[in-house]
Amino acid sequence: IVPTYQYLFSVVNAYGPGGRPFGQSVEADLLVSRAAYLSKQRVCDDPEVSIVMPAYNNVALTLTSLVSVLEFAGTRTFEIIIGDNQSEDETPILVGRVGGAVTLVRHGENLGFLKNCNTTAKLCRGKYVVLLNNDTLALPGWLDELIEPLRSDPDVHLTGSKLLNADGSLQEAGGIFW
Repeated sequence: IVPTYQYLFSVVNAYGPGGRPFGQSVEADLLVSRAAYLSKQRVCDDPEVSIVMPAYNNVALTLTSLVSVLEFAGTRTFEIIIGDNQSEDETPILVGRVGGAVTLVRHGENLGFLKNCNTTAKLCRGKYVVLLNNDTLALPGWLDELIEPLRSDPDVHLTGSKLLNADGSLQEAGGIFW
């Protein structure tokens, strides 16, 4: 696990916002290849979970997030739908090469974050919908842990993840909706 995170963080640090050009890099090819390989193993006609990932530019972040989600999702069946808000970088080209359980939806215009999420969510086939920012690096078993309370307790209708900063410190640990 540690080498994977070290690599993903090194890509984010080198190619994230304001970083070096990403599209023609060795890292771009490696991440697309890894995501495509893992995604093909996750193809499912009837996914339990639909993961909606809005994106606008920052393809390096989107691909590192995608690889972490696919590497560490656990046992649940899922699909990933990436809603692209007319990215001007290599997002449609590189993410479009992944395939498998990953679908890229390129909106006709930049819808903004909320409308992108809502429009993309209309395409979901899963019983559960997970909204996931494209700069997220997921930890092992994250999806199983996120969905289990929804499956085991009929009074639970919404769950959220603990969010950590890049240095491992706590950013957020949930909330309550009354």
